[in-house]
Amino acid sequence: MILIRETEKRFTTEKSSTKMPFAIYECPSCNTQAEANMYTVKRNKSGLCKSCMLIERNTKHGLKDHKLYGTWKAEHVRCYNENSPSYKNYGGRGIIMSDEFKDFQVWLTYIESLDNYGVEGYTLDRKDNDGNYECGNLRWATYSEQAFNRRIMSHNTSGENNICIEKSGNFLVQVQVNGKQKKIGRYTTLEEAVAARNNYKGV
Repeated sequence: MILIRETEKRFTTEKSSTKMPFAIYECPSCNTQAEANMYTVKRNKSGLCKSCMLIERNTKHGLKDHKLYGTWKAEHVRCYNENSPSYKNYGGRGIIMSDEFKDFQVWLTYIESLDNYGVEGYTLDRKDNDGNYECGNLRWATYSEQAFNRRIMSHNTSGENNICIEKSGNFLVQVQVNGKQKKIGRYTTLEEAVAARNNYKGV
């Protein structure tokens, strides 16, 4: 861990009789900064933060070769590595991985238990696009299903996913299928547009 600056001495518990020194450290692997007990850091032989220590441990156990290891690691990078191009849309918005999912083996056991695991054409997705990588918020979904689950962008004045207001005042419904935009239709009211979108989804 790279020492950034010392902060203050304080008691670690209510029953502590001695104040411990704390400081801000930066992990040399993921560049995440956090405050930690200086004595604890000195005992940390790996020199990495807890999250990166888990990654290193999983690598040593041979799990790095699993086909989904890259998926799990990409989630970790998006949430915690500020140098990642994807960080602004994940960690920058407050999205994190639950503590238990920072362990690859726990994460793997969970996603293997979900419906449609291993089915061709399905990839891992968060049900709530503003939610964390945690139990209850992950699913295996098709690209079309995921296209409807994208967060509403700031320029989307309709307030509905996959529906935008054109200059004419009409509501344009379009979705992304296999990386390409597909127009569903134009409607004069938002209610009609929502209905068309939902019918296209088959719900």
